[in-house]
Amino acid sequence: MRPSDQSGISESTGKAPGDLSAPVHNEHIASSSRQPTRLYSSHLPPNSNEGVILRNVLLFFTALLLALTAGRAFWVFLGENPFNMSGRTYVEFFQQLDKAIVIPIAVTGIGGTLLAGISAAVYRHERPAFYLLVAACALAAGGSLVTILVNVPINNRLATWNATALPPDYQNYLRQWWQWHQVRLVAMFSAMCLVFATMLVRR
Repeated sequence: MRPSDQSGISESTGKAPGDLSAPVHNEHIASSSRQPTRLYSSHLPPNSNEGVILRNVLLFFTALLLALTAGRAFWVFLGENPFNMSGRTYVEFFQQLDKAIVIPIAVTGIGGTLLAGISAAVYRHERPAFYLLVAACALAAGGSLVTILVNVPINNRLATWNATALPPDYQNYLRQWWQWHQVRLVAMFSAMCLVFATMLVRR
């Protein structure tokens, strides 16, 4: 008999002879103990409940800001035509109004444009919604640029006028302002409608 047989311990199983229990596989135990812990990503899948809620909230505020901007432009079109009142009346009215609305209009116009762009990125995997939001962002950006590059400089000039002694060419400035206002009205109104359309077609 070999010494290994006399030891009473099986080298292959690590158990005494006659022990019929299943062999212990140390390698299996070690590998099981080393199983990696599952890590949960902070990224929300597009179709998760949290992801859907966040996208809906973002789209809601996009529509809200663009609707406020387009609504203000539409109201100006209906009731604030500078050629439906005397120059003095219009200048006095505009100088008082512009002080109150200049910051809110900037927030709604620029904010709505930025949110439309962010919404387009969020909805990039939903092609109908993505294309609508890209178009809405482009139109809103165009309307904002018209405001910044054309209407605001005229507003600043108009703010310096003396309503009782208007410059001889004041109507030229008002005409230019009015024409470009209609351009930004169409742009902002169209952007608003596209966001509303996105709310209907999104999943």
